[in-house]
Amino acid sequence: MRRYAWVLAVLAAAAATAADDSERIERERIDRERAAANARFEVQQAECQSRFAVTACIDRARAERRDTLDRLTEQQHTLDEARRKRRAAQRTANIQAQIERAESDRAPPVPRAVESRAPRRDDAAVNPVPRAEPPHDASAAAARERDAAERASRERYAARQRAAQQDREKNAERVAERAKKKPRAAPLPEPPASAIR
Repeated sequence: MRRYAWVLAVLAAAAATAADDSERIERERIDRERAAANARFEVQQAECQSRFAVTACIDRARAERRDTLDRLTEQQHTLDEARRKRRAAQRTANIQAQIERAESDRAPPVPRAVESRAPRRDDAAVNPVPRAEPPHDASAAAARERDAAERASRERYAARQRAAQQDREKNAERVAERAKKKPRAAPLPEPPASAIR
């Protein structure tokens, strides 16, 4: 089992190295093409200055550069996505190798017959049987931590809700006080009878 995990890890590392080399070459090509597109735009822009219709010429040059840069950006996004997938696969392989190493390193469980039999004095001296420790329950500790974090989050939320309610009440009181102090506006005059038809 350990040999299988080791072979997987070596193959994943070799594939990652080959992929990294080809990716590096591809990224260098994209950078060169991007620099060439920008340089070509600068040259075209200088040529456009000598023409009569400068704006139309510069617009065409910009559109050409934009098309090239968009195509290169799409290629770079493809490379980035491939890199993310490759790294995820490598992490998965490493985790799987760690799990397999941990499983193979575990000692086989002590049979119940050996535990129940009281060791004789000479057996204990020659081959002491280690006491099996109760397994550490990490999941219970993690669950307690999760519960405590959720409780704290709920308490913070409730405190924010109380503070918001108090703010709303204070604002309502201020609006009511302003309304009491402010004189009422006079009503709009009635339209003349000649305007109503």
